[in-house]
Amino acid sequence: MQQGSVYNGTDLVQSILAFQQEDGQFAWIPRGEKGFINSHMWSILALNSAGQAIPNKEKAREWLIKSQNSDGGFGWCQGIPSDADDTAIAIQVLILLGEDSRNSEVIKNSLAYLKTCQGEDGGFSSGYLAGNKTNASSDAWVIQALLAAEQSPAAEAWSIKDNNALTHMCKLQDDSGFFFYMPGIAAGPIQTTATALISLSLAAEQAKDDRNNQSQLPEPKAVLAFKDVPEAYWAYRQISELAKAGVLRGYPDGTFKPENPVNRAEFAVMMVKGMGLAADEYHGDTGFIDVPRDFWASDYIMTCVQNGYVNGMPGGVFSPGQSITGAQLAAILVRTLPLEAPAVSSGSGWYKELVKVADENGLLYSGFEPEAAANRAQCAYSIMKLREILKVN
Repeated sequence: MQQGSVYNGTDLVQSILAFQQEDGQFAWIPRGEKGFINSHMWSILALNSAGQAIPNKEKAREWLIKSQNSDGGFGWCQGIPSDADDTAIAIQVLILLGEDSRNSEVIKNSLAYLKTCQGEDGGFSSGYLAGNKTNASSDAWVIQALLAAEQSPAAEAWSIKDNNALTHMCKLQDDSGFFFYMPGIAAGPIQTTATALISLSLAAEQAKDDRNNQSQLPEPKAVLAFKDVPEAYWAYRQISELAKAGVLRGYPDGTFKPENPVNRAEFAVMMVKGMGLAADEYHGDTGFIDVPRDFWASDYIMTCVQNGYVNGMPGGVFSPGQSITGAQLAAILVRTLPLEAPAVSSGSGWYKELVKVADENGLLYSGFEPEAAANRAQCAYSIMKLREILKVN
């Protein structure tokens, strides 16, 4: 049970208050925390979040100032090398304790140290803690520190070739919503995502306040959804909008691989999501000898079948791993339209009337070839056109 600051019968605020030492440091000495800078800072932040005044505030501030390294940064413990994360948190705590955000030499030196942690991609490294590689968590902490110090994370002083902590951090967001720690590395995704969201919300609030005061916070450069789909790419808009709607996903390395072929199972998933449908759990026999009940896309395939979007192949198979052709794509799209689909002829040209209707409705991509495999960009283009016709949000 928890009520206010009481958790399982323990008043956490009172517990933290009891940790403060004679010199102002907050530390659990029996647990070996003497000299721990992180325990001191997080205790102060916790008390402040609970609305508790910081006791011996001046002593607490002086203890933290004395813990600053000669390079201007802070480590997690006295005598430990500086890192961007702890330095960024120290800036926030010092300002909370009364340090002047604009004129304090302690803050200025800390900011100067943070600048040395910025990479060429605009992001920040926590230093030796992460092998000097930029990451989303360090970006988030630095953004919070800059905002606390009344500086814009997107300002020229904190940008490298138009890249900054905001743009770098946003590039690490997966299209499903969470933030990677580094490209393709989802280390502690919940914590990384939470820290990123706090930073973004604070930046948004600061931008709102600045606009109200007729002072615009510099806007970060627009971030591409996928690094291999530039704005000039022919299907950029369609891919971006479908990714935003949760219809399409990229790869862990931040790419979309637009030229990769799409198999029939993958296209079934795209269609269900693209039409805003839920893949209902199907408990019966799929009717296809190559689609067992536990196949990863069986629910999507059966949802398409039940809605009349797709048919199987001769011989009672669906061929889920076979690349979908332009003709098959056109047939599925036409069957989704609110009109009577033309009859399918027999023989090699079975798709001619279906392709004609698809073309008349603007559903086909440039360079359409009925018997060639359709790639991810082409499928995205056609599904987006179908969504626009059917007014699917």
